[in-house]
Amino acid sequence: CESEQLYWKEVLRRVVAVIKFLGARGLPFRGDNELLSSAHNGNYLGLLELIAEFDPFLKEHLEKHGNKGR
Repeated sequence: CESEQLYWKEVLRRVVAVIKFLGARGLPFRGDNELLSSAHNGNYLGLLELIAEFDPFLKEHLEKHGNKGR
């Protein structure tokens, strides 16, 4: 249970960093769709994908949980 809490804290830490970045600059979050690897998914998902290129933890998380139900 504790390891799952640590896992989701790490996910939340990265998500909050992206939200703070976009909010501080007044940039829009959404794009035309909410699909990962789409050219029109907006700033929020685009930044998460960019960070995932250099962060193995986030990359694995997006591969595991991204676009579920689509």
